[in-house]
Amino acid sequence: MASKLQFLMYFIISVFSIFLAVACTSDNDVPFPDSEAPSIDFEGSALTRGIVNAADDMSAFDVWGWYSPISGTGTARQVFDATLVSRNGTTWTYDNIQRWQQGNSYQFYAIYPSFDAECGYGSASCDQDGIFTINNFDCSKTGDEAVDLMTAVRSVKCGTDGYPGKVSMPFQHELAKVNIKATVEGGNAIVTKITFSGMKTGGNYNSASTDRWSDTKSGSFINETRQPLDTKGVDLLGDMLLIPQNVNNDIKLKVEYILDGVQQTPKEFTLPATVEKWEAGKSYRYTITFKGNNIVFTVNVASWNHSTGGIITVE
Repeated sequence: MASKLQFLMYFIISVFSIFLAVACTSDNDVPFPDSEAPSIDFEGSALTRGIVNAADDMSAFDVWGWYSPISGTGTARQVFDATLVSRNGTTWTYDNIQRWQQGNSYQFYAIYPSFDAECGYGSASCDQDGIFTINNFDCSKTGDEAVDLMTAVRSVKCGTDGYPGKVSMPFQHELAKVNIKATVEGGNAIVTKITFSGMKTGGNYNSASTDRWSDTKSGSFINETRQPLDTKGVDLLGDMLLIPQNVNNDIKLKVEYILDGVQQTPKEFTLPATVEKWEAGKSYRYTITFKGNNIVFTVNVASWNHSTGGIITVE
């Protein structure tokens, strides 16, 4: 009798052990990284929140990340969720270190600048499909106070034969850079007030939408500082980082100025028709040239950064 009970107990324990092993190794499970695996690290340096022309100009960014088996079976596991990545000396650091898991493919998504009181937006998120959502973005400031909104996407495979190095993030500008400068050819000219109005200076961003920007609001830029002009050119408003948008007759530039000591009748312009749209990652420099009683208005278009074509890589 005792022998039968022992056999029955052994049978039950064996069946339960097999069931437990199968349950713990389901194809839908993705194993956690080994504690001895190298950490997932990012590279770059960071200095300022303003206009970014190179990685050295960047400040902290937020990163999202998931990994799933390279084989294609198994549920993705999230490793980063709006994690703050910031500069510590010459490296990027973050809290709660994550480690590589071999045999998996990783997807990383990032938004610059990181969410804080001066980031220029109310909230930001990214889902597993890499769709960025940014709410209540404000681009009504200029110069050093302007916010250079950028996003980055990076795929990395961690095979079974080793581990990846540090992850570089190829940030791309989501805004257009616009600048107004003035020169004088002959005579003396002083700009006493400049008003640039009618453009979109705020809204909500969704990377999956065709137009990307919605619920936009209009604004203006005004500078009432007296600015004597020269032949080299004077920056009248500072760099403006604006939502990509159509350039139409609603956007106007009004100039109040003194010519050879005499206050002139203010001049108002619509922008040159040669540019129909401000596109993300491009730079638009408008130049007003005072030639006696005549004013010539021109525009030059270029990539934001000639060496990178508008892409800033943190590496």
